[in-house]
This record gives sequence, structure tokens and C-alpha cells, in this order.
Amino acid sequence: MPDRRLKALWDVRVPAIRETAGVHEYDGVVMDLSPSGRKAALERLGPSSRDERLADRHDERHLSAAEQGARAEAEAEVLQWNPLPHIENLDLSCYDREYAPQPQRRRAREVHLAQWPEAVDASLTSLQAVPAPVAGALLPAVRGLAGGINGTTGVLTIDDTHRDIVLAVSAAQSEGYAPDKSRLVDFMGSYPPGDMALGELRGPMREETDQWLNRVALALPTQHATAAEAHNRLMLTKALDLSARLKRPVKLPITPDDENQR
Repeated sequence: MPDRRLKALWDVRVPAIRETAGVHEYDGVVMDLSPSGRKAALERLGPSSRDERLADRHDERHLSAAEQGARAEAEAEVLQWNPLPHIENLDLSCYDREYAPQPQRRRAREVHLAQWPEAVDASLTSLQAVPAPVAGALLPAVRGLAGGINGTTGVLTIDDTHRDIVLAVSAAQSEGYAPDKSRLVDFMGSYPPGDMALGELRGPMREETDQWLNRVALALPTQHATAAEAHNRLMLTKALDLSARLKRPVKLPITPDDENQR
């Protein structure tokens, strides 16, 4: 079997060769699906000399057909309109099967995952003509790629709507105001004042946070609401919710009995 020629074909079919043919020398290998990367891979297909042709005519025709199929996909510009090959190129689920010891599969998975940024950039240079129905149909598959991406000391879970980001770790990350080594779960999307980063408190509400810190540390005036003002706004919000639920106006201030109405 001509190793170079067969290897060239495998190089353009990495997910299938790794996952269905069980050629695990491709564990952790990600294809370059950019236009230039694909062109270079296709140029390596086929016999470079008569010596690379298979002696068995049947086998030679099968191999030639596979090479022609890869070139035909390129001519059809499949990588420009079909996200599926790009999704398969990033897929990590193949390492879940117990084909090898868990440490070996974990290392391969980490190597594969580390190449995602370059692979995604390469794919984005190719995906220039994706029809809206195709994109919509494959969106769940794209979202599923990130499912269960665990680090060595924790997991970051981001829901599809980005309404919440949960960080669960085995090594405490601490937090801005009251570091606590027993704190192993953080709801990162629910901490608007900011977080400690690079030795400073940072965040989308940094100016307000600075004002609050100045009030606490230096007794300076602040635009923050007092406890009474905050309670008033809270009760107004609850009254709005109650009015919407009852579908009628409600009198202020509301009471616990009012809230129990159906």
C-alpha cells in the first residue's frame, strides 16, 4: 500500500478516518479548512509517479474514486456553504468512547481543543455562502460542540441565551469583595459590580463600583440608593408584577396578603 498516497487521502478525511476507521494517529489532529489549506491538501492527492499506482486494478480504482470524490467536493465548493464538515472537524465527542485509557484520550482531547481558535478562523474564511435554512438547521449542532467542555479543575457552563454563566471549580477562584476558599461555584453573569482581574476591580459598572468603594472607605457622597429607596423600588416592582398577574390595578403599598392573591 503506498503510504504517502493513502496518507494524503486520510488527511482530507480526518474525522471519518479517526472515528469510523479507528486510525487514532489522528487523535488531536484538526484539518485546515481554509481555502489555501484545503487547496494544499488536495494537491497532495493522487499518484506522483507510476510507482504509486496500486498493482491491483480493483484497489487502484477504489482509491482513485475516493481521490476524485474529494476533488469533486472542492469543485462543488462544499466548504463554502455547508457548515457540517467544519462542525465535524471541531467535534470532541469521539474521545468519549473508551477505545484507549482515559488519560490518553484526555490528552488528545486537550490537544484538539487547543486548536479550536485557529480552526474556527480557518473555517470562517471558507464559509462565505451558507443558506439561511442550512444555518438554522445546524445551529443546535454548533451549540452542542461546547457541551461538557471541562477544564482540568472545573467546568464553565454558558446557556444558549447567555442569560447565565456558571463557573464550577475544584480549585477556588475567590471573588472581589470577600475572598472565600470554600466558594467553588460562581454565577458569573449575576455579579454586575465587577470582579478582581490583574489586581484591580473591573467590570461593566466600574464607575458605580468605584463610587460605592469611596463611600465605604472614605465616606464620600454617592449616587447609590439608600436602603429605604431601594426597598421602595423593590416594592414598586413587586406591585407591577402583581398587577400583571391579577390583570387589574393594585393599591400601594402592597402587603404580603396582597401578594398571595390569585
